[in-house]
Amino acid sequence: MQDVLLIGNSQTSHNFRLTHLNRAVSVENRAAMTISEARKEVEKETKKRGVMILHELTNDIGTNETEAVKSSNEFFDIIKLATTKAQKVIVSLGLPRNDDATKHQLTQMINWRLKTRLQENCNVIVCEHDNMLYYGQPNKNYLARDGYHLSTMGKVMFSQNLVQSIHRATGLPSPYNNPKRGNGRHPNGWQYKDYNYNEYNYA
Repeated sequence: MQDVLLIGNSQTSHNFRLTHLNRAVSVENRAAMTISEARKEVEKETKKRGVMILHELTNDIGTNETEAVKSSNEFFDIIKLATTKAQKVIVSLGLPRNDDATKHQLTQMINWRLKTRLQENCNVIVCEHDNMLYYGQPNKNYLARDGYHLSTMGKVMFSQNLVQSIHRATGLPSPYNNPKRGNGRHPNGWQYKDYNYNEYNYA
């Protein structure tokens, strides 16, 4: 059984399910609303996990570039700590936001910054959510009315992105690539595009 620990904010803790996971994967989901709370969850780990997923940043992005960069640096430090606590670390980047144009742009900037910094980190998989954007802007179909939380469709897409990363991290076959369901198609029939994944695992 593949052991996965998911540490995340409200996007992963409130009525959120990882669907279509390989049955050989066991997921423990812990809520951490801020980066500081996430650090505490990572620090308390005494055994080495198979996979650890980190989904934070949204509540710490701040209102200007200085604050956003500060949060990015703090999150990066937690990622480095997580690599000592798990064989593979999945970093889930910030989700689109339609409630505040400035915070959306700051999130995209920090996503790029993290991807760049993580290129030389071993055993880290970056899970992007670019398939929830439309020409760089938030796709409203994936967001709730508040423009911040995810809609039902958004939760499905978010779950799909994380599940694909988990299967990559564990090496287990993904149901999204099951030939019986059609190559590259979600079990419900819509097309899955693989461009939103970058894996950095340099030996």
